[in-house]
Amino acid sequence: MADNFRITSRKKGNSLYIKLWGDFDEISATELIYTLRDKVNTAEKIYVETDYMNNLYSLGRKAFKGNFDLSPELYDKIIFVGNNARQISPR
Repeated sequence: MADNFRITSRKKGNSLYIKLWGDFDEISATELIYTLRDKVNTAEKIYVETDYMNNLYSLGRKAFKGNFDLSPELYDKIIFVGNNARQISPR
């Protein structure tokens, strides 16, 4: 995982907000996948905030999109927002 990458989360009502910080490489992508799998059933909607990400390495984006394998009903609960949302969202 990139030395400066971290994931924080906070719950507000029925929504969970996950904030990504730092550089996004292959190991960071795997960490995000594990986090989403672990938390997908804890909220009605999960917002992944991408504004605080620095470098989104192509291998990290490919690893995330290639391994993001939630069922369609769970997938629809996750919404990517922020400046880097289009670069990281598997849709």
